[in-house]
Amino acid sequence: MAVARLGLAAGLLLAMVADASAVNVNVKSGVERMIGRNGSISSQTCQAMSLQPVIAQAARHGNVEFRLNTFKVTNRSSHCLGQSFRGFGIYYRSQPGFRGTDQVVISTFLHNGRTDVRTDYTYVITVQ
Repeated sequence: MAVARLGLAAGLLLAMVADASAVNVNVKSGVERMIGRNGSISSQTCQAMSLQPVIAQAARHGNVEFRLNTFKVTNRSSHCLGQSFRGFGIYYRSQPGFRGTDQVVISTFLHNGRTDVRTDYTYVITVQ
């Protein structure tokens, strides 16, 4: 997973996000799967500062929801590496019997000290 470098001047480090632009995911029809995760922490205190993502463009053939989960910091350059924090799991479940391609656009937000920085991620979901 890519590590975004937004708001470093404000002392924030984005800990986990999906790769920018398009994220390709394979899922089984009608079965729920976590397709992504999102969260941010303070680079100074290692405390979670996660803002809930939103759906910018809904999936046509399934449902997406966000759930608070506990994750570990994976950024090797962070002094917070390995520490747990609360973030959001992004879950998808297709309509039963649907097979084909679905897509959802998720907007994430990171507060950089002055404003919320919005980043959109497109998930291209192949349902089998």
